[in-house]
Amino acid sequence: MRLTTVYNMDLRPGMVLRYDVTAQPYKTSSTPPISFDQKRHCSLGPRPGSWMAVAFALPSAATDTQLEQAWLQVIQRHETLRTRVVNPSNPALEMVHVSSGQWSAARPSHPRVRLSSTFTSSTDPRRVLREVFDEACDPFATPSHQMCVVDHTTHIDPQAASMTGDGDLTPHQFTDATVVIGLDHCHTDAWSLLVLIRDFTAFLHAIQAGTSGSLTPSPVLPPAHSFGEHTRDLLARPLAPAAVHSAWKRIMEVDGQMPTFPLPLGDLSEPRDQVVKIHDVVDAEGLQSLETAAQKRGVRLLGVAVAAMAPLKAVFPVHSRRQPFTPPRTWAQAMGWFITNSVIRCSSSDPQEAMKSVKEAIKLGSYPLEPLLEPWGGMPHTTGMLAVSWLDNRKLPVQVDPALDPQHVSAEIKVNGVMLWFVVNHDGMHIRVRYPDTPEARSNVSGWCRSVCESIREFAGTSHAAA
Repeated sequence: MRLTTVYNMDLRPGMVLRYDVTAQPYKTSSTPPISFDQKRHCSLGPRPGSWMAVAFALPSAATDTQLEQAWLQVIQRHETLRTRVVNPSNPALEMVHVSSGQWSAARPSHPRVRLSSTFTSSTDPRRVLREVFDEACDPFATPSHQMCVVDHTTHIDPQAASMTGDGDLTPHQFTDATVVIGLDHCHTDAWSLLVLIRDFTAFLHAIQAGTSGSLTPSPVLPPAHSFGEHTRDLLARPLAPAAVHSAWKRIMEVDGQMPTFPLPLGDLSEPRDQVVKIHDVVDAEGLQSLETAAQKRGVRLLGVAVAAMAPLKAVFPVHSRRQPFTPPRTWAQAMGWFITNSVIRCSSSDPQEAMKSVKEAIKLGSYPLEPLLEPWGGMPHTTGMLAVSWLDNRKLPVQVDPALDPQHVSAEIKVNGVMLWFVVNHDGMHIRVRYPDTPEARSNVSGWCRSVCESIREFAGTSHAAA
């Protein structure tokens, strides 16, 4: 399975329809606590562009009612989709009751409008979707997620389209469409997007087969623990060992900030428009050569990548799904933001030494960060910060049908730091990088990434750059 990470979205023209659930907050003593990383994310306040989205082809013809039922069952299955964040000055979670809503057409600057003769299947849906998600997937929206469907049918006659008096669409049959679901980042990570596709399509298949017609999840899927359980579990864990406390203390007291990109990025007195580039490191054949070379040295691919970036000091996101004392695969079926931050330091270009740095970084991120960083007011938002992420899609336990052409879609935002994603698929290894649009960053970040790619290919003894 390949989850393609894209910036501009590879999306055919079509009309965007949105489905708005009915959401009503309510008070309950069982509301989950907000996690450290959710709180850090939401402390920046309401803002557009804080969302992630996933797009996938409709697996078979379906009615709007069937899509509605599938989406409501996904929401019912995953508690995090039934929470909202309140109070930007001191973020907390509240529970939300979600029920059936309404369909409507959408277009730029007018989220809920009637179909019009100027808005047909020839319209580029990408701008429409981004505006819808900027509005609906704000951290403090209720709820902060949104399902849309892009109808790619060759012709939609606005005069023939049946509409109710308040602008809602009456029953509609989708035969050629793409489902695009956006969520504020506090409710999802890349792994969760795979879970979302798998669950949605499984429910849809069950509904169409006549085995599931209510909001009670059908038995087509294994049980899913909730993200709230995960947060409670972390808070109940023993405190981090003294060595982890000491390591974080050194980071916070010596540097006083998160690691920054090692080369000039230009004027970052205010966030800049983002530049997103894809660097293809090796193709499938080159990846095989790279893995063979890594095995001979007794290291993982991640160690090779870290060694290629040395000397390296960077923020290093780690999966909080895999924590000390957690039984394997406990959170494999869950949706939520199961990513926390660590710091990696590697001075050696030896992959074996780099693996030691990776293990140390994972250890630093394997304990609740809030009590560790509380003496310094939490993890700082540092201008020029460098973060490096690793995702090997081949090894994730949740798989979806590649025929669905799944895409992970990011928002357009302004940035003042550098984010690097290593993405490994069956077709090879790729680096996706995001950085501020300044002349210095364009030159220095691109040159640095090219050097990293060349080092990895040299280690593999291959010239098989990905196509």
